[in-house]
Amino acid sequence: LPIIIGKGGSQIQQLQSENECSIDTYKDEVTVVVSADSEEKVQAAKVALEAIVEQARKECIFIEIPESAIPAFVGKGGSHIKQMSDEYVVEIERVKKHSNLFKVTGKEDAVADAKTAILSWLKTWEANHTGLTIEVEERFIPNVLGKGGETIRSIQKESCCKIDIDRNHLTITVREGDEANREAAMEKIKSIIDEEKAKTAERAAA
Repeated sequence: LPIIIGKGGSQIQQLQSENECSIDTYKDEVTVVVSADSEEKVQAAKVALEAIVEQARKECIFIEIPESAIPAFVGKGGSHIKQMSDEYVVEIERVKKHSNLFKVTGKEDAVADAKTAILSWLKTWEANHTGLTIEVEERFIPNVLGKGGETIRSIQKESCCKIDIDRNHLTITVREGDEANREAAMEKIKSIIDEEKAKTAERAAA
């Protein structure tokens, strides 16, 4: 509604003058009512209003950031969003202090570029922090770790990834590194587990 009304009512006054109509806005209901002495004038005003709203949607977008990613996205003292704001010539602000919704405003092209950059950042963050996770039986954890942690350290070094073993939830998660390296590290872990399962089956059959 503020965009339709314009600064000091300038936008709505211009619309009314150009389309020879009356435009009433109702803030509580978030509605706009157009009236005129002909259907053609009402339709013309409606088209003009829709164009303004459509343009506003391109110049003001909302992006949801996972709660766990917000500290990194905002940066220390807001440094990261300030850097992105300066780089793409837009304004990035959190909608509410405890909300995970962020508003990006600026010129259409700048907002579109900023959106692409934010979504790319988010994809990288999620890949690095969400990682790949599998469930594991507790008896196979020592095999993945290796003597003195040698096996897991070797996989981490080769893949440039971080491997977390959660003994409480019996999961193994591969984080950081790029996607190909994470998948390669996970395949090595699965191979170790499968090999040990095969040995266990052989012993049971003997």
